[in-house]
Amino acid sequence: MAIDDDRTKLRLRIFAFVALILFGALVARLWFLQGIEHEVLSDEALTNVLEPVYTEAPRGRILDRNGRVLVDNKVVQVVTLDRRMLETLDEEETFDVLQNLALTISRSGRPTKVSTISAEIADPRYGPFDRIPIAVDVNSKLMVYLGERPDQFPGVRVEQRTIRIHPYGSLAAHLLGYVGPVTRAEQEQANANLDPEAEDDKTYQLNSQIGKTGIERIFERELRGVPGVRWLEVNNLGEVIREHSSSVPRRGNDVWLTIDIDLQARAEEQLASGLARTRAESDDPDVLAPAGSVVAIDPRNGDVLAMASYPTYDPSQFANGISTEEFELLTSEDNYWPILNRAIQGSYAPGSTWKLVTSVAAVQHGVLNELYGGSDEFIIDVGSYIYPNCETGTDLEGTCVFESPFVGSRHVDLADALTVSSDVYFYRVGG
Repeated sequence: MAIDDDRTKLRLRIFAFVALILFGALVARLWFLQGIEHEVLSDEALTNVLEPVYTEAPRGRILDRNGRVLVDNKVVQVVTLDRRMLETLDEEETFDVLQNLALTISRSGRPTKVSTISAEIADPRYGPFDRIPIAVDVNSKLMVYLGERPDQFPGVRVEQRTIRIHPYGSLAAHLLGYVGPVTRAEQEQANANLDPEAEDDKTYQLNSQIGKTGIERIFERELRGVPGVRWLEVNNLGEVIREHSSSVPRRGNDVWLTIDIDLQARAEEQLASGLARTRAESDDPDVLAPAGSVVAIDPRNGDVLAMASYPTYDPSQFANGISTEEFELLTSEDNYWPILNRAIQGSYAPGSTWKLVTSVAAVQHGVLNELYGGSDEFIIDVGSYIYPNCETGTDLEGTCVFESPFVGSRHVDLADALTVSSDVYFYRVGG
């Protein structure tokens, strides 16, 4: 028993000795941090800053009235560059890297110039910690090739990002619109219009995308997602010390339209063929018929079912970035401004479209019953109309009679009058 007691006491002494050593080390470390390194840590805390790095969120989809997706997102491979890695190289080494990168991307089927990459690197839209996109939607072979050669391409990495795609091609291009890099003026205006009390931070950075035209622009607030953000602690040398927190991007909301894509396709087809037929059938060299528009509206509720404009363009041109030359073709007078939505951006005399307004007013106020006995009763359009209470004179000779361009007589009711655009019928209704 005495031997066991001695062993127990020995173990306790050893345990106490070890605990004393550990406690002493802890006290010494605490004294070191509080005393010797206090000023160093304080200076570090004051000089280190948190830098946000944003990741664009996928935008919401755009759908037609039947739920068919008109604009969607596609995940693509993007070659990106961390320009901080180039700062460790001299001018000649930097040029060699960029030249090799441009040549490699060009060989993959995406012609790229060194000057283009240099311009992207110098673009002030990108912050010091943003990865700069060099080539969008590259193939997997290029991704593997670059990934296997980090020494040849310092700072280069292939990442996944989303771009806009249009499953129906150029259909409804003017109506849907396109997205592009935000300008400084657009950024300031968009951020000023954000709700400061909103839970979701949709703040625009200079490298953000924004709707430029059409639905993409009108419903920008709904379509834009919530960007992801990584908070990096950076010292006074611009070096990343650690990553504090991050949030993943959240996709924007979907937008449903009243458009019927089948009717839209029919409208665009008939518009293009109708203009071509007009040009072919006319002997007048001044009849060019180069452009036009069509809008189909449900008279019961005002829903826009189709909106077509000609000439048109392919919005997918903007997905990977459009060149200056390509954009100039879309805004060229010689090409009749394909990017212009003539349905809403042009000013034109209403012409015979006003006959619809006259028809509705005449039906509602019973004018057709008084004149013709009803909207389904026929009258004879003889091709001319004499204005009532018209006084002829030297200066008004011949102006009391309207002569229709159509030759001969015909029987028309309201439906026929709208179909053939009978001026005589509506002169009598309005007169």
